[in-house]
Amino acid sequence: MVLEVILSLVIGAASGYLAGIVMGSKRGLITNIIVGLLGGVVGKFVLGLIPIPVLSGIPGAIITGAIGAIILTALVKLIFK
Repeated sequence: MVLEVILSLVIGAASGYLAGIVMGSKRGLITNIIVGLLGGVVGKFVLGLIPIPVLSGIPGAIITGAIGAIILTALVKLIFK
């Protein structure tokens, strides 16, 4: 249980960090984790709608989270422009 939570936080942080690099956003670690975790949910939903095969396991989770985090970051930039 504890290991799963730690792994989720690490994956969320990596996803948020990748999204920050792609989108040119400068956020802190906590914000990266939050955006990455929320991005994982958004990415899973969006990629579930499109029949595109995604890697499984940790690399797939990071990619899915990064895609979702990029979408979230773009939406936030549009809203608070």
